[in-house]
Amino acid sequence: RSPSSVTLFILDCCRTYWPKKIAKTRGGADGKGLHSMEPPVGTFIQFACGPNRTACDGAENERNGLFTKHLLRHITYPNTDITQIFRSVAYDVYKESDGTQRPLSVDGILHHGHVCLNESGKI
Repeated sequence: RSPSSVTLFILDCCRTYWPKKIAKTRGGADGKGLHSMEPPVGTFIQFACGPNRTACDGAENERNGLFTKHLLRHITYPNTDITQIFRSVAYDVYKESDGTQRPLSVDGILHHGHVCLNESGKI
């Protein structure tokens, strides 16, 4: 039985930050980034960067980090499947960061068909 809906998580959260009262044991092998994972069926998870990496906060004069900057530009494209949107975002982030940040898509969507964020073109 295939799911009739999709759960989508977009996470621009892979930063180096340690609250004073929490041991530095979360994240990747050296205490930064995220671990690899398997998504539940019907779930698509988009991270700002891959495992054991951190995301760029962006330039001081910009409102958003590098990932969100490009996501906001691409998310407005109407009738475009999420996999294509996130590929475009990943390409732009990778290019602008000179290869230091590469967004990660974790796709647990098993059914065929398009999943669009903006079907009307009115975001």
